[in-house]
Amino acid sequence: MRITPITILVVALSLDLAYFAQAQQPTKVPRIGCLYAGSPSTQSARIEAFQQGLRELGYVEGENIIIEYRYSEGNYDRLLALAAELVRLKVDIIVAAGGQSIRAAQSATKTIPIVMMAVSDPVSLGFVARDEELHREVALKEIQERYADHPESRARFLLEAEVTGRLEHPGIVPVYGLGSYADGRPFYAMRFIKGDSLKDAIEKFHKAEGPGRDPGERALAFRELLGRFIDVCNAVAYAHSRGVIHRDLKPANIMLGKFGETLVVDWGLAKPVGRADPAEPGDEPTLRP
Repeated sequence: MRITPITILVVALSLDLAYFAQAQQPTKVPRIGCLYAGSPSTQSARIEAFQQGLRELGYVEGENIIIEYRYSEGNYDRLLALAAELVRLKVDIIVAAGGQSIRAAQSATKTIPIVMMAVSDPVSLGFVARDEELHREVALKEIQERYADHPESRARFLLEAEVTGRLEHPGIVPVYGLGSYADGRPFYAMRFIKGDSLKDAIEKFHKAEGPGRDPGERALAFRELLGRFIDVCNAVAYAHSRGVIHRDLKPANIMLGKFGETLVVDWGLAKPVGRADPAEPGDEPTLRP
């Protein structure tokens, strides 16, 4: 599997910049706004990777693309002001690094595309990359930068990828491949799920409560939630049969697809445990670290 080596920007920038190149006047140079909650020194590696990714797409800063960098130095109020400043500059895209920057950008504009960078949960937050061999979007999970040089953290991350990849069940998000960046940081690609979490579905069900709610519609919605819950139980029962405990099971870690899919995600805290009794003939073996 060959993954384009820019974190979350791959699909969004490929599509959006291609649009700008075709739709705007030849003299129009695309302008990107980059919004960071930290300082330039803490973001240097990420910015370098970002610029390299743009060059691979044919965009060179200062030649055929303009990048406006803004750093809040940890001040959230300043982050809001910087987001508003990028909007006033009429940037074509805002690249927001981290949750605070994303929220600031969302509060500043409803029309400018916002590309999320460096989020912790790729499935629930839309962290996507491009599988260049099969031409599909995939979710890409990478080790967090602050843990990249910790041997124990890397080992834990690789174990997570292996455990998730070996749990082959319709209710568990499938892993497509494992790889690493040029600096050795590991990542793995998995199915990108377009949908909502079970947490969102439960909140939607309760928000609809009221004296005027149709009893038939309520019963149907409740039955659908129960069906999703049973799907989760089956997936978790399968994982337990393989000797794996999720340890972070909650509605936010259950993704619901648009066509009936129910998938348990985020196996980062999963623990493989041994069993005293050997597997019976025909059973799948217990997973061990």
